Amino acid sequence: KVCIHQNQFKSEVQQLMTNLQKARSGTLSNEELKLYQFQAQALNKAIKIVDEFKMTASNESEIANLRLQLIPYMNALLACLMKQVLFINQQMIDDIGCELQRLEKFPTYWKLQAKASEINHPSLRSKLQEVKIYMSPTKKFNHDVERQVLNLLRECELCIPGGLGISKSEKVMIAQAVGLRQGHWYKCPNGHIYCIANCGQANQAAKCPECSASIGGVNHNLVHGNLRADSEMF
Repeated sequence: KVCIHQNQFKSEVQQLMTNLQKARSGTLSNEELKLYQFQAQALNKAIKIVDEFKMTASNESEIANLRLQLIPYMNALLACLMKQVLFINQQMIDDIGCELQRLEKFPTYWKLQAKASEINHPSLRSKLQEVKIYMSPTKKFNHDVERQVLNLLRECELCIPGGLGISKSEKVMIAQAVGLRQGHWYKCPNGHIYCIANCGQANQAAKCPECSASIGGVNHNLVHGNLRADSEMF
């Protein structure tokens, strides 16, 4: 996937796949089978996080940068995942769970770093330095640290006018998940995207949840300043 081919644990991951193949022949004990299945499930979850995040990159340069930054996080996860143990224990479950939580926070952290390079906001950069310390793969990541990271990430996003926003690929994913096609998507006067279900035409006025501007409309007429946003979602 994105970075495992460059990872120092490549041989261990390959061994895990081999062990799972052995399960078909019935040569593994129940404890060994549970261990290898748990490792495989955790690895698959990590790869899914990475793959979904990779879709938000807009060009090959961003993907290359993403790959380099993700390697230490995957190393930390695999260090927990590939410990030489004979059975699953609670400490292993907790450690791997925390590393997966750290990995899940990385996309937001990465986007905030990119935004910080575009705007001059000392407070944002200061908070990101704090996040960097907590997000370091060399630092133990537990539930207390996770709460601190989440709070800091929220504070960082508040420093950015309009928030982080979402990429075109993320918009496409949202449109697919919601199940509404073209003709249902609009944006408020401040550019925040919203959708209208049913026929897709405006028949009720409301307030934008992001900025409280008027959205929607009546009798199939949009409130002044609202525009169609199909081209931004597809």
